[in-house]
Amino acid sequence: MLTKRFFFFIFLFSLLTISTYPSYAQDSQINITELEQLANDGDPDAQCYLATLYLAGKGVSQDFQKAFELATKSAEQGNPHAQGLLGALYVKGLGVEKNSKKAFIWFKKAAEQGNPLAQSDLAIMYFKGYGTEQDYEQAHKWFQEAAKQGDSSAQYNLGMMYIKGVGVKKDFNLAINWFEKACENGNTSACEICTKLDNATKSNTKK
Repeated sequence: MLTKRFFFFIFLFSLLTISTYPSYAQDSQINITELEQLANDGDPDAQCYLATLYLAGKGVSQDFQKAFELATKSAEQGNPHAQGLLGALYVKGLGVEKNSKKAFIWFKKAAEQGNPLAQSDLAIMYFKGYGTEQDYEQAHKWFQEAAKQGDSSAQYNLGMMYIKGVGVKKDFNLAINWFEKACENGNTSACEICTKLDNATKSNTKK
């Protein structure tokens, strides 16, 4: 089994999901009136964009229920960002009651459309058996899909799977490869591991 440390990071990443679905709320040049009109007219991109604003309280009063309603409308039209966001809302119970099975469904829809954040979250669902049966093989598959697109948390988690041999054969070299990639993409936990391993290697070399 994986260490408690790994489970902590798996849980942490699931909590971080919402702040990164997607990055629209960082845009300061927003015309809320025009956005509301587009959303009311059924534009899925505008609905998703507006959902993130209500979620973050950027340019509008924070309203989780409104964010959920807009994300749902957009997700039902096939917007992968909204589908991932909706999955995260179901996981955290923001604007709606927590529902792991519905979260899994929406993460899967978004993941199958190539959304790397949703792919990483879907992997977590499979890994933990949350909203679906536990399946390390599927967890590995979706972590890989996300990792190949540069998702640092997926890269980190792949490293942990390989170094612990959970769902895969232990492979120290592959683990280091994924830790290094995660570190390059800003994952501080992966950087800490790389530093410790580097120091250990230097220490052994001196002996």
